[in-house]
Amino acid sequence: DLKGLFQERKGYLSKDAFLDLTYGSTIESGLHAQSYQLFGRGNNQKRRYLVSFQDRTGRSIQNDDNDAWLKPAFSEIFRVLKRNSFCISFYGWPHIDRFMAAWKAAGFCIVGHLVFPKRYTSSTRHLRYQHEQAYLLAKGYPNSPEYPIGDVIDFQDSGNKRHPTKKPVSALLPLIEIFSKPGATVCDPFAGSGTTLAASKALGRKYIGIEMDANYHRLATI
Repeated sequence: DLKGLFQERKGYLSKDAFLDLTYGSTIESGLHAQSYQLFGRGNNQKRRYLVSFQDRTGRSIQNDDNDAWLKPAFSEIFRVLKRNSFCISFYGWPHIDRFMAAWKAAGFCIVGHLVFPKRYTSSTRHLRYQHEQAYLLAKGYPNSPEYPIGDVIDFQDSGNKRHPTKKPVSALLPLIEIFSKPGATVCDPFAGSGTTLAASKALGRKYIGIEMDANYHRLATI
């Protein structure tokens, strides 16, 4: 099942896409998942590394060291997703070709793109990187929202005190509200410290969170 896949695989998503999905065959849900940038390092170009992310305090994310999860994870997400529903997946822009291939191989259709401008610089290299991005994916032919939101959503600084890639609740609220139905169950299989769950609760949705890191799991259940 979905939980088993993400617990047992050596490498997989680490937190943060939204879906209106079926878990098993009974739960209509939203999923929030994050995909990290992929890089080759040193002379070992045969192994595809994730970004090996570290925040400004040196914190990292468990299993953020390979891309073996990419296609099997999205295949499993698509399997449990309810027909005619949505998925939002954040992604690593340097290797969008790999993410796009995984989404399409799983069966998703690309139906939109979201940009989250930040009020701060998260890192600096060739540019000052001041935004995140996500694709809106669909399984089947979901109805368009009655009142569509804009594709640019403000990304306030969450402080990242509870998790190194914590998303602000304010950025997740409109996504959950638009792309899951009242009374639906929102599922975040990379729950981190539980931001998606908090946003879902605030909107009156039921929610399921899955997190392999015991410390973040503890924070999410407080």
